[in-house]
Amino acid sequence: MQLQFGKHDSTLGNQLKCLTCGCDYLQHHATEIYDTNIRVSVEDSKASIDTDLANKPFQNLDGLKIRLICNVCLHETLFFLVQFNGRTYLNSRIGRNLMGAFYGQPEPEHDSIS
Repeated sequence: MQLQFGKHDSTLGNQLKCLTCGCDYLQHHATEIYDTNIRVSVEDSKASIDTDLANKPFQNLDGLKIRLICNVCLHETLFFLVQFNGRTYLNSRIGRNLMGAFYGQPEPEHDSIS
């Protein structure tokens, strides 16, 4: 999925836009860091460290996953920063529709870059 940017601010950088509706009101929701054998997760002002790699979005690669929620359409925008063969890649994709949770729609098993 192609990244979308809004206005550029010389101090802060480029505004990110929602991959679903194009709105630039994205709110940081959670961050996960995957190292070789551990996962660090930060969500709701709480950090946790564990070795549960079952839902690792990039198999056998270290990286970072950032979840943003659109304040307009309530879709997640996911960003992945992944290292592979000495190179670093930035990828993005549309995540869950959080409005669907209110109407009993099932959630995906896990988020991956594929």
